[in-house]
Amino acid sequence: MKKAFKHLATAINWVEHVNKFRPKQNLQRISKAWEILNLDLSTITKIQVIGTNGKGSTTHFISNIYKINNYKVGTFTSPYLVSFNERIQINGQEIDDKTLLNLLNFIYDFNNNFTESFGESLIFFEMLTLMALKYFVDEKCHIIVMEAGIGGLLDSTSVLKYDAVCLTNVGLDHQKILGLSKEEILINKLGALKPQGLLLTTEISLKKLIKSEAQRVNFKVIFVNDKVEVISYFPLVINYFNEIIRSPLLGEYQIKNIALSIRCALTLHPNFLISSCKEAIEGVNFPGRLEYLNKHTIIDGAHNISAIECVVEAL
Repeated sequence: MKKAFKHLATAINWVEHVNKFRPKQNLQRISKAWEILNLDLSTITKIQVIGTNGKGSTTHFISNIYKINNYKVGTFTSPYLVSFNERIQINGQEIDDKTLLNLLNFIYDFNNNFTESFGESLIFFEMLTLMALKYFVDEKCHIIVMEAGIGGLLDSTSVLKYDAVCLTNVGLDHQKILGLSKEEILINKLGALKPQGLLLTTEISLKKLIKSEAQRVNFKVIFVNDKVEVISYFPLVINYFNEIIRSPLLGEYQIKNIALSIRCALTLHPNFLISSCKEAIEGVNFPGRLEYLNKHTIIDGAHNISAIECVVEAL
């Protein structure tokens, strides 16, 4: 079949101008596309990261823990900071241009055929999710860590049943889509959970509601509220499980992200050594999070009120 795109820039320009938002009441469209794609993830451990803020940091912390423990890890995040390729990584390496171009050509043809049979085209994030999953299966990853886009109930990444779902926190963001209150937003995010699923979370302030939803949907909850000794805030150094961990990312809020990531990995794989988790956390490189460009300039991607409050507090 003739390729629609010969150059990566043209292909990226096409997909970035695909409809990004379309009202939906369920995951029927992405579920049907997933069924047609017919990929086998039965041998892959699957982790989803949901929450208002901290999803990206937590996703990279978890991914690096598995990489350090010699697993082949597929990581899906959004949005990107510099390069479109950042969205899809294996073992911390961004997808190369040639493979990305091939995937974009694949999803272009797939979407055309899907539109003819289903009567409706896929939207931007649905395409990205399917591209990432195909790439991870083709490359025979052992673990995939999927960062949700918006919410959980209707997010494209929720098309899968996960071995574990990590909820970082709940704040006021995307309220027109998710709900006006933290409680409404939480229920939307927890919509990602399937019966008999596992949730790990550092969101303690809404504990009662989380327990109620867990009972209603029948999923297990682990509240990550471990004692963490802060040795230094600048740089951020903590004592967790009797390991001194020097975080490469600044901000007190990263303490919860680190704890959540380590507890997730140790829950799914109790044989992991805490020392390997320490090595993994300290080796994460994630730009744009309270990052020092020079002694006069710090940059951060805070994009909602709760994130901005955390940055102000850190400063």
